[in-house]
Amino acid sequence: MKIYGICFFLIAAGLPVHGQTNRFGENQEFLKKYCGGCHSGKASVGGFQLEKVKDAASFAADTHSWVRLRTRLENHEMPPKGAPAPSLDAREGFARWVDAELKREACSLGITVGPRPLRRLNRDEYTASVQDLLDIHLDIGAGLPADGAGGEGFDNAAETLFLSPLHSEKYLDTAKLAMDFAAKEYKSRARILIATPGPGVTPEMAARRIVQAFLPRAFRRPVVDAEVAPYLELFRASRAKGEGFEPAVFYMLRAALVSPNFLFRMEQGEYALASRLSYFLWGSLPDELMFDLARDKKLNRPEVLRALVDRMLRNDRSQNFAQRFIEQWLHTRDLGGDKMPDAKLFPQYAKDEDLRGDIRLQPVYFFREMLIRKVSVLDLLDSEFTIGTSHLEKHMGLK
Repeated sequence: MKIYGICFFLIAAGLPVHGQTNRFGENQEFLKKYCGGCHSGKASVGGFQLEKVKDAASFAADTHSWVRLRTRLENHEMPPKGAPAPSLDAREGFARWVDAELKREACSLGITVGPRPLRRLNRDEYTASVQDLLDIHLDIGAGLPADGAGGEGFDNAAETLFLSPLHSEKYLDTAKLAMDFAAKEYKSRARILIATPGPGVTPEMAARRIVQAFLPRAFRRPVVDAEVAPYLELFRASRAKGEGFEPAVFYMLRAALVSPNFLFRMEQGEYALASRLSYFLWGSLPDELMFDLARDKKLNRPEVLRALVDRMLRNDRSQNFAQRFIEQWLHTRDLGGDKMPDAKLFPQYAKDEDLRGDIRLQPVYFFREMLIRKVSVLDLLDSEFTIGTSHLEKHMGLK
């Protein structure tokens, strides 16, 4: 376990940092008395030697040994049965002392943020991003491979969002589908084709204006001329094959939808913060306001950030976040698929479609209401928040 992780854990646990007494020598005697018989010398049981925890520096140098030692003592796994054992108060006192020392060491240099992993857009995020970018309402991500859940059970964990050859093939197909659909939609065409050839405007000049406007929105950050150039090469190549202006433009922009700059969240600075917020609370691209705040370097201001988060939570797009989180956290997205309550034991659930919908959606609405109202988790016990359960209770015949 990394030091910054221990620090966060212990802070969350509410253990004291200041006012500790120096009990290291006293607790070394405790260890020698109850652990020395099995864990001293070369023939130490289980490969654990008290030598590893002989001084205060070992809290930083061998944190794992202290955590392991503390856990086994507190769980009465040590000393072995038949050997002299400390009292319950002595065990708990030792455990509290170890916790306090670990916290002191972990927090002595402050909390250090770990490296940020490269994060690919998952299927839902990719779909929503393309829909918002092109102003289309087609579920273009239906053909993409499903994203597996990480150790925490959520499908947006960075360590599970790898890019396989199958993903690459499907992204190419999906990008073509999206652009072909956008080429036929009035709203999408109006959003994309902001310039057309005409008097004093060559096809390439118009294509340059289009791609210069499109890429910053797709990449969620400003772009430089060197990033625009490859797309214009694609436009020229399409035109050289005899394609008209519009087909060549949509062919050029199709490449942006499979670019690493679109598929992966690689933004820097305040643009990275804008994307992290947007994909966390909306599951899609930052909007124009967020982009402007990042450009003006105002997004890091606490008062701006607080107001922005409130605005985002009240936006209808946060409903998608609440639904994705709750359905994965509580596994309610599995209901109606492979997992169904026994119809004999729960006949009303089996025959009442409204009830089934309520069971899936009420936790979502409940959770989103808590976010909007900034309700503490402890307030879950408040009777004010139990009102919403009455509808379910009536359906289930409990009222």
